[in-house]
Amino acid sequence: MGIQINGNTNNINAGIGSLSIEDLNELDIVGVATASNFKTGVSNLHSVGLTLSGGQLDVGSNIKIGNAGVVTATTFSGSGASLTNLNASNIASGTVPTARLGSGTASSSTFLAGDSTFKTVTGTTINNNADNRIITGSGTANTLEGEANFTFSGSKAIMKHGATTTVSDRGLMLQASSNLSAGDVLPGITLNPNTNVDRPRAGIAGVSNGGTSGMDLIFMTRYAADGSQLTSSDERLRITSAGQMVMGATTSKAKFEIKDNGYSSSTVLQRISGDDANPYALIIANDTCNTAAASGLQFFVSDTGEHYVRARASSTAGNNNLRLSAQNNVLLYSGSSETERLRITSGGELWVGTTSGVSNGGYGGISLNGNSGSLLSLMQNGTEYLRLFGDSNPAIQFAGVLRLFSGVSGGSAIWGISPNGTTTGANSVTFNLKSTIQHTVGVMAVSSSYNSGDLYIRIDNIYNLAGNAWWTFGLWIMSNQVVGTLAGHHSYMIHCVMTGLGSWSSVSANNIQGSGAAYVSVSQHGTNFVELKVDVHDSSRGPCTVLCNGGTFDPPRISFH
Repeated sequence: MGIQINGNTNNINAGIGSLSIEDLNELDIVGVATASNFKTGVSNLHSVGLTLSGGQLDVGSNIKIGNAGVVTATTFSGSGASLTNLNASNIASGTVPTARLGSGTASSSTFLAGDSTFKTVTGTTINNNADNRIITGSGTANTLEGEANFTFSGSKAIMKHGATTTVSDRGLMLQASSNLSAGDVLPGITLNPNTNVDRPRAGIAGVSNGGTSGMDLIFMTRYAADGSQLTSSDERLRITSAGQMVMGATTSKAKFEIKDNGYSSSTVLQRISGDDANPYALIIANDTCNTAAASGLQFFVSDTGEHYVRARASSTAGNNNLRLSAQNNVLLYSGSSETERLRITSGGELWVGTTSGVSNGGYGGISLNGNSGSLLSLMQNGTEYLRLFGDSNPAIQFAGVLRLFSGVSGGSAIWGISPNGTTTGANSVTFNLKSTIQHTVGVMAVSSSYNSGDLYIRIDNIYNLAGNAWWTFGLWIMSNQVVGTLAGHHSYMIHCVMTGLGSWSSVSANNIQGSGAAYVSVSQHGTNFVELKVDVHDSSRGPCTVLCNGGTFDPPRISFH
């Protein structure tokens, strides 16, 4: 139904005052109806705060109904059954009743489970609980154990256990998850200097030796500023399952071995040092005879720079020999250039100062060599008494009396030469230096008895200087022969005069007894020697004695053959 006033269906204007329409159930106005106030029942709508403004209906100051589907109010009450998509994050205060959270009874002994039901809390008992103890399972439901022997303070873990010979029963064990094959590595402990967990630079691991039968222990270190990992190729030390310690290799032929694995000549493989006066840096001993702590073969360097290799026995063993053995030569080097100074050859010869000494068909000899010659000095309590020179003019120098003994063990003195040149024989025969006797006494030599063949007499040290006047000296020859009986023997006494100019080439022989002068001739001669031949015409001869007063600068030397 509609009401038309003044023929205008779009406007009801009552003017100033009010227009009351009563007993009508509906007011249908097409267009806009305006009035200063609308009234329903006994209440004026404007009086109760119902206003329309800005496209929304305001009911008082707290309820707003907008045309975009948004309703705001200070408080909502009534049934919320039709409310959906409520955002729990917008619940800023208050308490949600436990009945709204899940089914079941909520209490101090229950908890809300994932299936939105309240369940009873089952209690867990920790036996032997105390500060810092590691908690482990007990094998019983809802029961744990506080390990009294395994604690962790936050920075230090301590595991205590008693002594046992079966070490695998206790301690920390790292076990493979499956059986290892030979060469497989079982990781152990790593040490990391970096906060990055992937940068360990030291560690200990096991390496399978023969599958599950044995295991080597390897120690690894690495120095790298990159992001590389620590691997078994960083191995520095290995203790094998056989108890061998190896560095630079994975196997060894000894209990301890250091192998040069790519080191340069300046790299030190092993260094043992000390700063005491005599630090026993290395001792190799045998407990059978080296029972004292410092006994055995000692290697050390004193604080004064002396380098020692010393063999020292303990108080209970007297054998402290030092043996140097080699299948070939033994060589000793010295000097800043480390030059060979001494060699003991495999044939037992001693060479000093030379690498090519004299070898004489199995004779053990000594060869001395130097830039100016060789020298052998023999001393007593630091005092030198005998010196042997080997050069282009070899010499013997001595102090006291130079003695010649017969026999190699003790023996008897047969000759002695005093510092003034006096030579004394075993039978009180004395020869003086020729310069002290002014050539007034001859020199005698006696040949051995019963030699066969002709007699050759050689006289040395009789100088005949070329270009000077004729030189001369004399000698006596006494020779006897015994032929079984006195019949048929001969007895010669011959006086010879030797002359020469530059060489002793002439002999004049005269018979004093017998007729042997005719059988004397010069066999060889030179500027400082002459050799005479006495043709005795016999198959054998007896003793022969020669007296000689010759010699120019030195006493003559007489020899026979």
